[in-house]
Amino acid sequence: MKKTPPYRKIGGIFSAILIALLVYARFALQAELEGWVLGLAICCAVVVLLMAILEIGLLVTDYRKGHLFPLRNTSLYLAIFTVVALPVLAAYKALFAGGIDFWVFLYPVLMFILPQSVMNVRLNDVLLETKTGVGEPVAIPLFSIQSVKEEADGVTILTNEEKEVVLLRQYFFAGDFARMRNQLMGLNASTDSSAPSLNKDAGDWSAYQGVAGFGVPAEREEE
Repeated sequence: MKKTPPYRKIGGIFSAILIALLVYARFALQAELEGWVLGLAICCAVVVLLMAILEIGLLVTDYRKGHLFPLRNTSLYLAIFTVVALPVLAAYKALFAGGIDFWVFLYPVLMFILPQSVMNVRLNDVLLETKTGVGEPVAIPLFSIQSVKEEADGVTILTNEEKEVVLLRQYFFAGDFARMRNQLMGLNASTDSSAPSLNKDAGDWSAYQGVAGFGVPAEREEE
């Protein structure tokens, strides 16, 4: 399992402090943020916002390099809405609605959390990652991939550990899926030497379970 990047730890810690300050001001002080509480809240919000910008920047950079393939689902559109709409809403409240709203300090927290929830597939020169939930992505080193097979509805990846990952075409934008498919199918050129061991079992592909969740490896069924 990959370690959590330092910037995410920093963002998580300052997000927790910021939320605690808001709860303290709202329920303990029974007042708006002011004094040292306001100063600390602004400091935490700035740090969280910087970590959010870094997270978004890494996603954009990976996509431009051709390493990131976002899934076309709700998580992607929520992240886009968060990045675009929340700053606009915060600016509107600050300029036209009577100053900074009490809960505007939660906007950086949302901007930090939601981009991390974007479901995607990452593929670079050494690793394939599939992220389909809020947890850590499933990571597969390229050297452990035994074969890549194109199906009518997507691509099926078979690993040396007898696991399979199914990447369904309808979950991706057409152009992104075409690029990902080309890169994955290119891996077969480096795995031809393992083909005889794969073909020795009759019905080798049908011997594997269906994938319970998109992109989640499934173990071989016990006989």
